[in-house]
Amino acid sequence: MSRHRFFSRGLLVLLLMLVGMAVVLASLASPMPNEAQALPLPNITLPTLPILQNPVVVSTSPHDGSADLPYDPVISATFSRTMDPSTMSWASFYLKKSDGTLVPSTLKYSTDGLGWYLYPVDPLEPGTTYVATLTSAAKGTNGLVLLGAPVTWSFTTISFTDVSLDNPYAVAISHLAAARVISGFADHSFRPGEPVKRMQFAKMIARIIGLQPTVNDVCPFGDVPSNLDANDPLYPDHYVAAAFTYGVTQGKTATTFAPYDPIKRFQLISMVVRALEKAAPGLLKTPPADYHSTWDPALSPDHGQNARLAEYNHLLSGIPLASLNPWDPMPRGEVAQVLNNIGG
Repeated sequence: MSRHRFFSRGLLVLLLMLVGMAVVLASLASPMPNEAQALPLPNITLPTLPILQNPVVVSTSPHDGSADLPYDPVISATFSRTMDPSTMSWASFYLKKSDGTLVPSTLKYSTDGLGWYLYPVDPLEPGTTYVATLTSAAKGTNGLVLLGAPVTWSFTTISFTDVSLDNPYAVAISHLAAARVISGFADHSFRPGEPVKRMQFAKMIARIIGLQPTVNDVCPFGDVPSNLDANDPLYPDHYVAAAFTYGVTQGKTATTFAPYDPIKRFQLISMVVRALEKAAPGLLKTPPADYHSTWDPALSPDHGQNARLAEYNHLLSGIPLASLNPWDPMPRGEVAQVLNNIGG
């Protein structure tokens, strides 16, 4: 082998060795793909565990500042988490009059433990402001106290100058007035003993079953006036028209309604029965053959069976039927009771 060829081969070997060393050094300078590397930590806020959260009041009833409420309103609070029943008592949830007088009540709660309800033992007083309070004694099942305690909200009951709690229909009147089904008069009276006119009841029953009269409801009775209420331009003719079209009310003749006539008990009860049968078919249950109603159905072929049906279905509860004449005009207090029984 010539000296020149040997020298060339030696130079090639040397170059290969240098390249190999460079590769080894490069691999030592860089981490292997499976080697752990330190990365910058992101700015993370860890969530609060639910078990560590204080309960809060999500909603209340009545709404704070509510007015013209019935004498037995729903008084309740809904919480964000289940409350510990052992901490819920008069010390933690109570109702007082604005003068500080405690209102005796019972306390109940929903099955999920989120809703709590106060039930006053007696109806609340008319025209009175009440304050409901939740204190820090109320705790969640995690042992944490109510956030933001004390939590308070107030409301005022409706009032009429001539309706006291001694009136047997007081609670029913408050319900119907609060729902704007029956209103009082400009002098703040309700006049519970005053008879209800036929056109007045057409509006009441329409509101109860959710009829929505419009100007397109043209009254077929020529004796029904219009625009008697500045606050309700549909009264009374459009209400009468809607109730007639729906099959709830009837005229005295084909062209007359006698709108100013006091409505008789029998007549009013028939209108209620017809309204419910139309609005909620099947709601009224047929009484058994041996059921004896207070008023003899034979007293009226048109209304007797309707009254029997109404009594059997508790629509006449709270009214002393035995002492009343079904053909007498029905006063406003009794009407409020019947209409309130529909929702009861």
